[in-house]
Amino acid sequence: EAKQIINSITNEKVKFKFSDNVILYRTNAQSRSIEDQLIREGIPYQIIGGVKFYDRKEVKDVLAYLRLIVNPSDSVSFSRIINFPPRGLGKTSTDKFMKFSKGENSDFLKSIDQIDELDIGLKQKKSFKVFGNMIESLKLKVNKSDAIDIVTELVNEIQLNEFYLNQSDLESKERWKNISELLNSISEFSDNSFTEL
Repeated sequence: EAKQIINSITNEKVKFKFSDNVILYRTNAQSRSIEDQLIREGIPYQIIGGVKFYDRKEVKDVLAYLRLIVNPSDSVSFSRIINFPPRGLGKTSTDKFMKFSKGENSDFLKSIDQIDELDIGLKQKKSFKVFGNMIESLKLKVNKSDAIDIVTELVNEIQLNEFYLNQSDLESKERWKNISELLNSISEFSDNSFTEL
């Protein structure tokens, strides 16, 4: 469907400028396939009354997990996801850990291995360790598994489905749809990359 939409735009480009076209969709999650196709074709676009798919909070959260798996020294990604979904790590504990990690001059996973040296509560230490073990486990699979398998395992491990669908507001359900779309996007990318080899 996205390909057909973009084809009709490119076929009419002699008569119309790209800026003369408007694409309407019912739900935010539907924008992903259209945006991906626009990007592939090099067609500039602007989202009106919303946020680009890859700029949405829930999508950026999952991508931050993936960046941290690949680069355990990524402080921006670490700060973004260390307490998402909530795992009982407040600003004080996180700030102490960040300062400790910088002092040790090592990546976050190595610093988590030394968490017992840090002056924070036992519950917080345990949360850091569980988080570190999960990231380390996924990191070990990077060269052995498909991207979609790693992301699916991550989403299941942090229970994003339950986190979003157990909330009563409509926005949370939309966020879960966007994460499902992200999984579709990664799956399509993996399939296309494999086909092109």
